[in-house]
This record gives sequence, structure tokens and C-alpha cells, in this order.
Amino acid sequence: MLLLLALGFAQALTLPFFARSFAYIGKGIVHDASWTGTALTTLALSQLVALPGWMSIARRIGQTHVLALALATTAAGLALFATGSASTIAGIALFGIGNAGLQMMIWASLADAIDHGDRQTGMRFEGLPVALLLLTLKSGGGLSGALLGHGLSRIGWTIATPLTEAQGARLMTMAWSVPLSGAALCFALVLGLSRWSRASDR
Repeated sequence: MLLLLALGFAQALTLPFFARSFAYIGKGIVHDASWTGTALTTLALSQLVALPGWMSIARRIGQTHVLALALATTAAGLALFATGSASTIAGIALFGIGNAGLQMMIWASLADAIDHGDRQTGMRFEGLPVALLLLTLKSGGGLSGALLGHGLSRIGWTIATPLTEAQGARLMTMAWSVPLSGAALCFALVLGLSRWSRASDR
């Protein structure tokens, strides 16, 4: 359960950083407010379209394998986004596809953790694990906003003054590097979950 909570916190802290950067990229780099709308719409639609596929995949392979595949897809989307302006929307779409699988499997893994705890104790306690995961996700999401604000202040973002080319480059790097680092951390936690799952089945 602790590994699952750590996974939830890590992804909530780092992955939303990507979408929250879109407004600043649209205003400070692309100089087109409609770009932000396009980016957010692409992200939402890609997640929506991807969910049936992830549900189908989850019926065929193990949960930790699905988590690993979702994280790899998320990381590939961030890498594609980082390659340049011609690939940014495609990278956002690929990120959304991976993120949909990740979000789905976190809750599926919670159900498994609850069932495992029930088998050990012989009692059913659903409320506490669900509340703990919700608290963890909300805490990570809230701190993600603070992390973005700190990053923007470090690059010198101001509403009235346009970004210089160097500042724009730092903003773009920050937008993909923070969630990519988070995806790498989440992947390490998924490996830990996989080992725990194998040990508990013995």
C-alpha cells in the first residue's frame, strides 16, 4: 500500500506539471492563446479515446506490466514534445494516451491492495485506503501547482514582460523535464510494486 501511495504522490506531483504549463507556453512562447485550447483539447480527447484500449490491454496482461507500458508511453510523449514545435501536439496526444492508462491502473492497483489486506486480516476496510489515496493524490496535485509557480519565478516569468528566447527555452525544458523525471521515478516504484506482488503471491 505504501508503494502505491508513493506512486500516486509522485505522478500527481510531476505529471500535471505538463498540462499546467500549456497556458504559459501559449502566451509566452507560441504567442497564440488558441494554442493552449488546442493542447488541452488534444490531451483530454487522447485520454478519452485511449481508455477502452487500456481496459482491453489490462484484461490480457498483469497490472504492473500495464503500469510500466503506460509510463513508457507517457515518457515517449514527453520526449516527442521535447523534440520541437512540429511535434508538440503529437507529443501531447501520446502523453495523454499513456496518462490515461496510468490513472486507470492506479485505482485498479488500489483494489488489489485492498483485497490483499482483506485476505491477511479477514476484515473488509475499504474506506481508509481510498481516503488515503485521494488525500495523497490531492496533496501531490496541490504541491504540483506550487512547484510550477516556483519554476516560473526561477525563469523570470512576468505577465507584463515578454519572455526572451533563453527564458522561453527554459520554460519548454521545464515543461517536459519535470514530468519526465516523475515518470522515471514512477517506473522505479512500479518495479517495487511488481516485486511486492510476486512476494505476496508466494
